[in-house]
Order: sequence, then structure tokens, then C-alpha cells
Amino acid sequence: MTQTLYLRLAELVADAPVEGLLVAADGSVVAEATTGTLTEFAARCPGVRVIALLPGSEALATTARLPKMSAAKVRASLPYALEELLAGDLDAQHFAIGRAAARAATSSGEAGLDVPVIVMLRARLASWVERLRAQGLEPAAMYLEDSCVAAKPGDVIGWMRAGELLLRSPSGDAVVARSDDLAAALQLLPTDPPAATLGLQIHATADERARHAALVEHAAAGFSRVSWPTLPSSPLPWLVSQLAIATPIDLLQGEFVPRKSAATGITRWRLAAVLVAVMFLLHVGERIFVWQRDNTAAELLERTLFDAVKSARPEIHSLSDAQALLGMRGSSGRALTTALADLTAAGAAADSLGLVAVEAGNVRIEFRSSLATDGIEKSLIAANWQVRKDATTDGRVALTLNRARVERAP
Repeated sequence: MTQTLYLRLAELVADAPVEGLLVAADGSVVAEATTGTLTEFAARCPGVRVIALLPGSEALATTARLPKMSAAKVRASLPYALEELLAGDLDAQHFAIGRAAARAATSSGEAGLDVPVIVMLRARLASWVERLRAQGLEPAAMYLEDSCVAAKPGDVIGWMRAGELLLRSPSGDAVVARSDDLAAALQLLPTDPPAATLGLQIHATADERARHAALVEHAAAGFSRVSWPTLPSSPLPWLVSQLAIATPIDLLQGEFVPRKSAATGITRWRLAAVLVAVMFLLHVGERIFVWQRDNTAAELLERTLFDAVKSARPEIHSLSDAQALLGMRGSSGRALTTALADLTAAGAAADSLGLVAVEAGNVRIEFRSSLATDGIEKSLIAANWQVRKDATTDGRVALTLNRARVERAP
């Protein structure tokens, strides 16, 4: 199982020191947090999954209030909804979107969506990503470190670091200020329920606590209790432990979606997802193409398969690469694309498929239910496929098609 290397990046400078923590797939720490260069971590931890944390000052984290709309419209509307908060060209900004929450209608407004979003200069994010890639470290995810600090019911959470303070309310609102401005920052932080019913929990190193203890005690007079969880010199283990309960927004969206190495192969569920997407493309395009079962039509189908795979894997440059990624070569690829066309012609909707795969030279289709599969089976037999029908371990219907079809009589 793959280990994960968490990197806390601080400066966008070559050979700048970074903090790293290596964690096993079961969540146990393989190596304690250390400081080094990216070059050193790349040499020490080859082939691991990489997750990077960026300074909170790198981006703006906010919430956009939008009317009810589709996900596609949300992404298109965000730049204009946040325009007044942003300086410079909107096209130069990268918008990373979190999970939208429905907003109930009130007497003063209509129902809508509250969309958490992080806005960052596109060129700046590209520089961080390229800094990692230059060392052979492909980031699987990238978060602002501030967003890794989880909200806690019943407490206001504080994190002191190098003269700066992050405060997070039980509802998830956050304020960043100088540590010396703690009292004013607490006044700005929305708290519901009132502070008198809440605790104040300040995470800090022993040095930070000694420096700011009197300030915290004075500012926290309105809270029910104060606690000081002590952090080690590196906060990285604490931030990593928070990831499981926080809801950070992955910055790697859109053009920054992580690259995947073809050498790592592809699991069956990923294969199914890609091929169901291909089925959807074929289904949508059935009014445009009249499928003819000859070499020209097969080439069109293979091109559709290639386009679908490349949209998810930009490093794929040829049909043979796509087929190799999916475990198909030569006639296997041709059999699969032809089977997809015949499935579409038989009326198999993309959302009815649980799996489409090439196994032992045959095309195997697993359906989510047994509804209407008899008609699809008859259509495939009529298209000269040799069909075997059986049940999966969980009781669903599966059809296995012999890829060596009987040729049609002229």
C-alpha cells in the first residue's frame, strides 16, 4: 500500500527548507517530521504519494452566496460573484471550489447556495506545482495549511505561529491576525453560541505560550475555559491529524488536476468509470453518428475512447497508450469499442452499467440491475456476439461477450 509524504511548504524559493512527514497507508507515522529540501525528500521517499500544504497567506478563502444553480453554472458564476473582493484580472485567478451547502429561504432573501471557495493567482499556484514536479514529486493534493485546522464544537480554536494567529469558530469561520491582536481578533470572529459558553483552545509551541500567556489569559476572560495544547517545533503532525476531520479544499482542480503515472496501472473501478464515461459520450452522440460496423466506424469509436481517456489523463498521446493504460491492445481495443457501439444501439444507458472491462480476451459487462437486460442480450446476439449470461457475487446480471464475433454473411 502506498505511503504518503506530507510536505509543508513555506517559501517559493529554490532549495528553501520544507517540513516533511511520511505516513503509512494505515495512518501510522513511518518517519517523524523533519526539515530538508525537496531534493532530499525526493531522494529519500521515491514513489510515494505527495500531499503539499501551502501557507495560508497564499490565497483568499471565502464563501460565495449564490442562488440555486447547477455545478457547472456555479463555476462559471464564481468570478463575478466575488469580483468586488478581488484585485486584478479575473482571468488570472484560479478558483478552487468546496462542497456547496443549501441555504434556506428567509424573509429577506431567497433560498440558494453557500459555496466555499479558495481564490489564488493561477501563475502562483502553477509555480508551486512546478517546484514540486521539478524534483519528480507529483502532488496528489494541495491544501492551504489554514484550512487543515478543523472546527471543534464547543471551542474556539487558535493556532499561534511565528507571531501570527489563526482563530476558527465552532461553525468554521476563521480570522487571521497578529498574535498581539488576539483580543481584537476575537471580537471580529462570529461565535454562535456566545463566547461565555465556549472554551478557547490555543495550539502553540512552548516558546509561543511563554511569550503570550498573559495576553491570552486577559483576552479569554469572556470564555468558560482556556486550554493550551502544546505543539512540537513542527506543527505538521498536528495538521496531518486534523485532515481527517477538517474539510479542506483541494487546490488542484481544473487545469491543475494531478497527473497520474501510467506505470502504476489502473484499478477495475477506474476502468469502469472511464468506460462508462465513454458509453455516455456514445449515447449522447448517437443522433450524430450512424454506426456502421466497418473499419471506418471502428476508427471513429476508437477515437472517442482515446478522447475520453485523454480528458482524464493529459499525458496520454496515442490510442495505443490509452489501450495500454486500460489493459487493452490490438484486437482487444477494437472489440471493446465495437461492443460499446452495440451496447448503445441495444439501448444500454451509461448509468445502467456497473462495469465494462476486457477480461481474458472477452468483453464483460456488469449491470446495476436485471431490468431490461433480456432485450439487450437479444440485441447483442442479433449483432453476432457470442453471449454468456451469469450472475455476479452480489446477484447482479453480467454478460460476457466473445470478442471473436461471427462475421456477417454478405
